[in-house]
Amino acid sequence: MRKTLATLILAVMLLFCSNVLAQTAESELRTNLSKATIGLYQAKQACKWVVVPSFFFDSREWTCEVKSKFVCTATVFSTNGDGDYLALTAGHCFDWEHIDEYYVSDEMSDHPALKKTTVVKFEDNTRYDYGVVRFHSTFTEYPPIKLAGMYSSSIPAIGAKIINVNFSLGLIKQSLDGRVVSGAIGEVCKDCRGRFLVSIGIAPGASGSAVVNEETGEIVGLVEMTVPGTQMATIVIPVGVQLANFMDDDSVGIKPKKAEPAPETKPAETKKKKHWF
Repeated sequence: MRKTLATLILAVMLLFCSNVLAQTAESELRTNLSKATIGLYQAKQACKWVVVPSFFFDSREWTCEVKSKFVCTATVFSTNGDGDYLALTAGHCFDWEHIDEYYVSDEMSDHPALKKTTVVKFEDNTRYDYGVVRFHSTFTEYPPIKLAGMYSSSIPAIGAKIINVNFSLGLIKQSLDGRVVSGAIGEVCKDCRGRFLVSIGIAPGASGSAVVNEETGEIVGLVEMTVPGTQMATIVIPVGVQLANFMDDDSVGIKPKKAEPAPETKPAETKKKKHWF
């Protein structure tokens, strides 16, 4: 009887300890994901002359300010340990015309502290919707979130728990819980073929944010889009082998050349008729 009771107590203790460890691991993952989640901004310095009134006469001063616009959410996934980081987001967040104007920040404000990025590569089409940026941080450290392996389809089983941190509408950093609710979408949807669905609510600005498998702690996809006017689950593009193919594909992520202007053509000269008189 005593042996049975001791075994029961031990089983309860092991179950309790297991639950505590699981909750601790989840809490640590959520904390690290929150720290690794940053905002992607487009910013440009604007300078102009302004009139400064005074008691005797007005003067003109040359002033400059940085005008920034929040674009998307990104997640740090790699570092060299010396202050250089790589972050992943969606490819549709970028524009070739402004490729040198992208920054990242930890905050949401009208005048955020910005860190300049170098856009490593991006593409936005039915196959790929990824963007990778590099940036340096002197004082703030970011814990990289591991990517699903390149030999993985990265789509967890239906019902798997996922965590997402994003900046929907550029309001504030938001932490969400959800589940995978579908497998890979087929040919019926050309724009979302190969994607999968998760049960989280998002708004513009969440694009590019990481969808993390709670069990493995790995990024398994990126928030890509929702279907406007519906309460349908969020569409996610997987990483894993698809992201590895994107990084290895030299035919994408190349700036399209501007069309050369057509050469000017001179009007055809009309031959003068000879007059024999």
